[in-house]
Amino acid sequence: TIKGNPNARHFAVKGYNPNRNLMVNTTDAYEGTVRVARNTFLLEITAEDDWEILLE
Repeated sequence: TIKGNPNARHFAVKGYNPNRNLMVNTTDAYEGTVRVARNTFLLEITAEDDWEILLE
């Protein structure tokens, strides 16, 4: 689950794997569930506000 961007600025989450995966890219408040690809070895978060990621 990914939650963030309460003040509606730029918010992006990228997963780095052999295919590079842009999982979230928005200027709106965001809360949702995103599948992380199997070979993902790094998450890059670009945010100007608070954010939270819960890995399940």
